[in-house]
Amino acid sequence: EGLTTYLADQFYEEQKGKGWEYRKQTLIDYSSYVNDKNEFPIKDFRGRTDFSSKAIGYGKTAMVFHMLKNIVGDNVFYKSLRDFISENRFKMASWDDIKNVFGKTYKKDLNWFFKQWVDIAGMSEIYVEDFNIKQNGNKYEARINIGQRGRVYTMDIPLTIYYKDGFKKKVWVRADKVKTGLTLTLDSVPERMVMDEDYDIARKLSNKELPPVISRLLGDNKIMIIFPVGNREVYRAVVDSFKERGAVEKEIRDIKDSDIKSSSLIILGRDNPVIERLYGSIDKIDAGFNLTIKNNPWNQQKVVAIFSAQSKGEVDAAFRKIFHYGKYSVLSFDNGRNIY
Repeated sequence: EGLTTYLADQFYEEQKGKGWEYRKQTLIDYSSYVNDKNEFPIKDFRGRTDFSSKAIGYGKTAMVFHMLKNIVGDNVFYKSLRDFISENRFKMASWDDIKNVFGKTYKKDLNWFFKQWVDIAGMSEIYVEDFNIKQNGNKYEARINIGQRGRVYTMDIPLTIYYKDGFKKKVWVRADKVKTGLTLTLDSVPERMVMDEDYDIARKLSNKELPPVISRLLGDNKIMIIFPVGNREVYRAVVDSFKERGAVEKEIRDIKDSDIKSSSLIILGRDNPVIERLYGSIDKIDAGFNLTIKNNPWNQQKVVAIFSAQSKGEVDAAFRKIFHYGKYSVLSFDNGRNIY
């Protein structure tokens, strides 16, 4: 499934110049749905059973093949796949068969790669610190530390260097320590440097890279439902569905600052005073049923979902459809028909 995802869906977007968008969405889905309780190695994937298993078996696996292609190069990658098909046609094949055929074609050891990405659960978490640049003769010397949190991976990380004249250059850095120091000799002062700009690495996204999207609400295991000012029966379908997922209910008057800081919130009704408490005011949206996802301003790892509807019938006609729109931040429906 992961190989099909990579060679079909991702490649189709790559041909349109949007491969990076597809890969970023893959990482957003992983961050949204996968946690310590449901994470498993991709070697244990047997089929899609829910959002989290899809994010691992389809998404992470596609990212693994992408990283593998970047390491071995296009020629070795596609030759290895052709050999893999030829050698295993009409047979049961395994990750070991893939590892062996790539190692034979590449003529270098790849056991380390498959062990850390296939045999062990998890994603890498990388960051940049201690950047500085100084002149050295008629050249410039840029120094940077690339750090890893949690388990240390061996990775080739792309670093894109931009210059003021519009020229840019991509270099690949091998990171294999808690902190990997890098020194680059440059001809002129760069305008900026961006690490993993095109989302080539299977990694946890930083808070600033994670947009407030529906998938982050659906994948959260700590959600608080805040009842509306008016008729709560309008939102019965919303309440019942998220209660089944473990969400807790609270009245407006009982909401504490600690609740907001520790949970993703479902706020029912655009006239709910908790909205003003968090954002001051938000735009009114004219639709039979609307869902708007915003970042939780008191905890950037959580989101706030604002549901509004004109009637119970509008909610019942549209609510179940939101589970198919995980990558969006705003949805509007009229009589169950998506209008935005």
